[in-house]
Amino acid sequence: MSRMFEIVLALTAGGLFVVSILMFLGGSFSAIEVVTNFRPHLLAVAVVVLVVAAVLHRPAVALSLAAIVALSPSTLPYLGSGDVAVSSDAPEITVLQYNTLYLNDDVRSIADEVLQSQADVVALHEMTDDRWQDLAPLIEEEYPFHVSGLDEPLAEVRRFASILLSRSPLQAFSTDEGLAPIAAVTQLHGHDVLAVALHPSPSRTDGVRIAQRHTLLQATRELVVSHDGPALVITDLNITPTSPEYQDFIAQLGWVDPRRDLGIAPTFPVGILNRVGIAIDHVLASRELSVTGYQLGDGGGSDHRSLIASVAFGSESSPA
Repeated sequence: MSRMFEIVLALTAGGLFVVSILMFLGGSFSAIEVVTNFRPHLLAVAVVVLVVAAVLHRPAVALSLAAIVALSPSTLPYLGSGDVAVSSDAPEITVLQYNTLYLNDDVRSIADEVLQSQADVVALHEMTDDRWQDLAPLIEEEYPFHVSGLDEPLAEVRRFASILLSRSPLQAFSTDEGLAPIAAVTQLHGHDVLAVALHPSPSRTDGVRIAQRHTLLQATRELVVSHDGPALVITDLNITPTSPEYQDFIAQLGWVDPRRDLGIAPTFPVGILNRVGIAIDHVLASRELSVTGYQLGDGGGSDHRSLIASVAFGSESSPA
């Protein structure tokens, strides 16, 4: 083995170890938090380095093993996959999370993605005024009710917004006049269910957008708390389950993290890179509900795959 290969192996193992330790500061520094979203990828690299170093009897074994130990607690809980068992008589609904991509002009494919999901509740993100005008006639027979964020302050800045769709009537829901996600209440299986369409900014460098993201997350928590009944957060969160921000958000909501049962199903990007992509689209449910399964759509021309979630009403819910 060449000396250069040995040096590269040692530097890789050392770098993995340093990064894995720095990630414990991800909750305090945005630049480090970005890297925490890629913990599964780094863990896979660390395992490969460990195997190579062990076979070749190189000192990089210790550093790569230390990196694996540091990365595992926040990553291993999400590496399983499978549907969640529920009572056979539990009422179920289907929820669609779909970032349509503001540059995506394939309205017919977007409509097909929505209609083929057969979802009861749909959250569309990155919708523009023009695209919504073209899309609405294609889906309004199946989804006659909607609440739009196209007139909200955030849409004026981004030039796109989120829209909630439902087969049942939607009543817009808010707690104040400040920056907040789109939210509405609809009745499903006799329950008043709050649906929140949340799409915070992906930026970790722009201070204004970081502040907006934190404001939206806090507003979401306030909406959920103020609603007396089951709630859903349907979101392109731009954060993966291995990020401390994701874990803090779930903890502050007081909800169960469905990804611990259902695993990481990457939703971004589409195409050949999807298998090594990241899971930033989520359907989260309050404790009256249970997310029992995920399926992925093709994306309909978007850079995200759509996420179709099966959601069951649990024993804690009571009819409205």
